[in-house]
Amino acid sequence: MRLKTNGTIDLPIRAKSGKRVADLLAVLRSMGSEKDRAGMARYGINVENAFGVSVYKLRWIAKRLGTDHALALALWATGNHEARLLACFVDDPAAASESQLESWARDFDSWDICDQATTSLFDLTKHAWPKAVAWAARDEEWVKRAGFTLMAGLAVQKMLDGVYASAEKGKEVTVLVELKARFDEALGQGRGHLACAEKT
Repeated sequence: MRLKTNGTIDLPIRAKSGKRVADLLAVLRSMGSEKDRAGMARYGINVENAFGVSVYKLRWIAKRLGTDHALALALWATGNHEARLLACFVDDPAAASESQLESWARDFDSWDICDQATTSLFDLTKHAWPKAVAWAARDEEWVKRAGFTLMAGLAVQKMLDGVYASAEKGKEVTVLVELKARFDEALGQGRGHLACAEKT
């Protein structure tokens, strides 16, 4: 496992699970930097167990690894920040169980982990809608945030589904009008909730 001189990376595509995770951690460590780690900290990201690798590089790695539920679980179990983000990108939404979502949500310790997990994985699972509602009512800081970011991810999906379906029928102008109407409605509801919260 090494970073090649031409800038490419040897990724453990077919190694055994335990070695594969160890090799991936080594790759992530080699890609990290103290400068990027400090930058993450400035944005309020918990860097206690982080190497300092950008999310763009992690998505690049994920694309080359492909979908792998077992690998995702093993990466998450390491507790490393970048490994957990990578887990969100390589996991199979169809294989993610309700207990997994609950367990991962309890592990959230930073806004970026919370937001990436909910809008890159959780929103694609069959548990998404009920979890969004249930978590929004929870007291734990990151679990509550997960409920609302999950709602946002689902709303965007729903909106885009309508946009693509209408666009295929040649209704581009109508779609834009509908899109603006939905945005204005959501904005109004958000302001209403904010006003109620300020009164309490």
